[in-house]
Amino acid sequence: MRFILIDKIISLESGKAIKAVKNVSLAEEYLADHFPTFPVLPGVLLLEGLIESASWLVREAENFAHSMLLLEEARNVKYKSFVAPGAQVEYTVEAKTVEENISRRVGRRANCGSEVRIKTL
Repeated sequence: MRFILIDKIISLESGKAIKAVKNVSLAEEYLADHFPTFPVLPGVLLLEGLIESASWLVREAENFAHSMLLLEEARNVKYKSFVAPGAQVEYTVEAKTVEENISRRVGRRANCGSEVRIKTL
């Protein structure tokens, strides 16, 4: 099963930074099981939204030469709070380097409004 965890790219600075958003709806398939009486966006899917945003940043910078990008490592991931249906998550990713075979990113975060929900260092 594949989820698309960004709805729209709101800004893109080629090879440098991206901001994307996800509107969390109660109709999301995974919310039925996580958790039935307290639906929240699973933390791993919140991280996946950050990864999808970073993937768009790299693909655009490399003129869409690669159809798939793989995450090698996620270090120092801090989950701050739950994301419930009705929330809008804004993903922010800043690139450290974008190269042909390996790209590195410098953090960042997923916010709901001004509140940080996930942060990477």
